[in-house]
Amino acid sequence: MEINEFNKHGIALYSGVGKSMVALCCKVSIDEGMEGYISFEAKNRLIPYYQRLGAQRIGNSKRMFIDDTAAQKLVVLYF
Repeated sequence: MEINEFNKHGIALYSGVGKSMVALCCKVSIDEGMEGYISFEAKNRLIPYYQRLGAQRIGNSKRMFIDDTAAQKLVVLYF
């Protein structure tokens, strides 16, 4: 996911869309029988953001995952 240039610098036309996109990924994972688990590589500055969504780091890498419990919370919130 990336922020489009027109949505930067205080304009925030689509504020909060990142969280809903992560929730959608979790829902697709549930729908496909993967229990909501997703994994991804985060940019360093976004690691705290994803942690607030329930993601956990894999070691000290930028690789992260969301487990079934955190995924379910996101899905309930958005669907």
